[in-house]
Amino acid sequence: MSKNLQYKLYDIAKQMPKDTDVAILQSSEPDQKVEAWELDDSYEPTDEGIWKECFLNTTFKAQVIESTLWFSPLARIQQDGNPTCLIKMTMQDVAQWDDAFRSLATRLSITESLYATPAPNVGRAVREHIRVIAPAGTFFVSAVLACSPAEEPENKLSESLPKPSEESFSSRITPRIAALYTAHRAPPPVNYDALLFLRPSLRGFGWPAIISALIAGLILGLGSLAQHWGFFDSAGRDHSDAAVAVLLLASTGFAAYLAKEDEHAIRSRMLFAPRVAVAITAACTLVAAALTALTDLSHGVQAIIWAFGAGYCFLVILFIGYISIRTHIDFKKTVSESSISKEGPIADFPKKISRR
Repeated sequence: MSKNLQYKLYDIAKQMPKDTDVAILQSSEPDQKVEAWELDDSYEPTDEGIWKECFLNTTFKAQVIESTLWFSPLARIQQDGNPTCLIKMTMQDVAQWDDAFRSLATRLSITESLYATPAPNVGRAVREHIRVIAPAGTFFVSAVLACSPAEEPENKLSESLPKPSEESFSSRITPRIAALYTAHRAPPPVNYDALLFLRPSLRGFGWPAIISALIAGLILGLGSLAQHWGFFDSAGRDHSDAAVAVLLLASTGFAAYLAKEDEHAIRSRMLFAPRVAVAITAACTLVAAALTALTDLSHGVQAIIWAFGAGYCFLVILFIGYISIRTHIDFKKTVSESSISKEGPIADFPKKISRR
């Protein structure tokens, strides 16, 4: 058997079958055309002949039927008397839960974000697992296996909290990988969703954000005192010296906290609110500089405006610091429990998952 045909077996094993193929293979006449088994024009004529001869072998055909219908992490196919292991897997995109489930704390990155990925294979065999890799720049806090939500009438009220089902699952979570396992007495014909609780890593953002906000806060605070004491009058009547300096600092703050091009979209979305908060500190310096350079407000009014901006900057420092502490605690907890396998009931979420 050529390598092309071996890869064909791999494709059959790793992909979910279409409903039409399932109906054919489970019918009383399984000799009909199965789309998953068809060879395209890229195969050699000799491959087509070997492929047809292989299906004349009842053992081989039974193995291919089983590999097509049922998921298993490993499938063994006899080849020249020696078993060959095929790793079976499907690649799924991560999806986000409906915005209705995102609280204000989640939007501000104070608590972890809930994401979901479909797990259509899990639950179709006696023993299965799904392995999810965290997007770059994020880590797992926890994970739950849930029944796929069903569509409900619009006028029907639905609970937002998960309900435990009769089935159970076990999980093992590391910061980078989440593995969920099912153990059924018989393969139930259901699909599941892996609900993943993620946090963004603050590496490359946390300390620079705090330092930037601190610098902006100190400048605005000192500027407020300077306005109160009338220092800018003695520095220059048009107030341009201090204004230009603050404008230059503000532009560097904006450049540092725009979304990075090579950043994963999920991490970028999680850090959107903290980035906006830090960017506003730069905007405060812009506003203060503009008021100083372009208006003729009294020193008392300008001192209050600068002090307000400084107060906001220090609130941002506390905000970023609190997020950093919570993130560090959650990361340490995940690391400490990464060698422990946990068990729990499979949840039942009635709401619909929004693919984004």
